Amino acid sequence: MRHEIILNKQGKERVQSWLTGLNADGKYLLEVRPNKLTRSLAQNRLSWMWYREIADFLTDNSDQTISDSDVHDWLVDEFLPKKVIEIDGRPKVRQVGTSDLKVNEMSEYLEKVDAWAAQKSIQLTHPDIYGVAMGAQ
Repeated sequence: MRHEIILNKQGKERVQSWLTGLNADGKYLLEVRPNKLTRSLAQNRLSWMWYREIADFLTDNSDQTISDSDVHDWLVDEFLPKKVIEIDGRPKVRQVGTSDLKVNEMSEYLEKVDAWAAQKSIQLTHPDIYGVAMGAQ
């Protein structure tokens, strides 16, 4: 069995309760590590809202039909690093994707997207989830 618990007040209580219920004769491994969550749901929602807005703007101002997925792929290529993976002596270049990013890294990426859009006079919506997505508590 595997349990992942964020150690806030309620999480500590859950850990204590769980540990108390363990069989004393059993063998267990307890791992404690820093919480480095990947991008948040708010960040994901915000990014796809922005991709749609950018796609609509670009489609309206060009002779192409550009999808939100096209915008996603272009911005990821523009603002996120490539990673070289070598197996059996053969290097392959892999694009780091938004799903690979930690929360703080996704915030930095979204800030770059927002700044890029502003430079292009693309007005992006900053909804209620904006503060949450950008790490405000």
